[in-house]
Amino acid sequence: GGPTIGENTLVVLESAAINTYIGDLARELQAAATMPPTKNKYNVLVPPPATPQRAKYDSLAFFIMTELDAQSLWIHRKHDDL
Repeated sequence: GGPTIGENTLVVLESAAINTYIGDLARELQAAATMPPTKNKYNVLVPPPATPQRAKYDSLAFFIMTELDAQSLWIHRKHDDL
């Protein structure tokens, strides 16, 4: 298997999904703890949903996951017997 995280009955697979889940969870916990929001809008793990910054985050995360990671795994498997 690959990267996995679990909480109660929830199981999240894949690195990009895990990072996004943890980033969203951290923002919710910060709000629940009534901590003052950060003044730097980029000082968050994952931008809030439905924002231009989140769209950019998702674009980069999905590119890395589908293009870079998949390509490197293919190359590794192709040359595994060398």
